[in-house]
Amino acid sequence: MPLLEARSLTAALPCEDGPRVVLDGVSLHAEAGEVVDVAGPSGAGKTTLLRALARLLPGASGDLALDGRAAAEVPPAEW
Repeated sequence: MPLLEARSLTAALPCEDGPRVVLDGVSLHAEAGEVVDVAGPSGAGKTTLLRALARLLPGASGDLALDGRAAAEVPPAEW
């Protein structure tokens, strides 16, 4: 079982010409002790992804789990 799992993460950010989808169905998992590199050009969504994984992005949707427990079951301080 992965330590951190994300399934179908989706997020849109406000822009002058309307919302812009930054994450569209992103899924990933990370095992305990695994080092993960998030790389890409400026504006590719790296910070948005990390904010969504940290549960700091209101409006993001998808399923997050920590050590097999759904995000809703894990208190923010423990997350």
